[in-house]
Amino acid sequence: MTIRFEANPPKILPNVNTEESIKKFVNRIKIISKKCDAIHLTENVLGHQRVSPITISEIIKKEIPNIPITVSLRIRDKNEDEIEKIVDKCISIGISGILILLGDPSQIKTSNSGLIPSQVVLNLKNKKYDSKIELFLSISNKPNFSKIGRKNQSKPQRIHDTSCSKYTTSSKSFR
Repeated sequence: MTIRFEANPPKILPNVNTEESIKKFVNRIKIISKKCDAIHLTENVLGHQRVSPITISEIIKKEIPNIPITVSLRIRDKNEDEIEKIVDKCISIGISGILILLGDPSQIKTSNSGLIPSQVVLNLKNKKYDSKIELFLSISNKPNFSKIGRKNQSKPQRIHDTSCSKYTTSSKSFR
């Protein structure tokens, strides 16, 4: 079993030194990485603007090269070209997997791409990205069972259950 710690990168706030926030965050991950097998970095949780998980991953990979890192990729406000560029960047950094999800609405933007996570995974698989990086989907803690079939049909390498992943992450931290 893999214990993967999920972390939210620092928020981007006025009057807060983002570089200093990143240093503190990376130092925290260095400590946490000794208690878990892998790290998962989220993207703009609850629509709050945060430092990119890809930017943070690049730094962590230099500081802790052997820790597997996965990231969330919100597709709500991205087009297919942007998504492919992000996936290419993740591959070049050495990120092991990407959780493709719709994501929370932005606190500052109102755009919606209309893309569906399971379709994005299928499109990326058709372009053979899944041979270079793992592609994941998620099921919420209040699942819409009619959508689970579509998620399954896209054949992601993993389907995350958010309620389970948070429990297992916490249990390892207290050992």
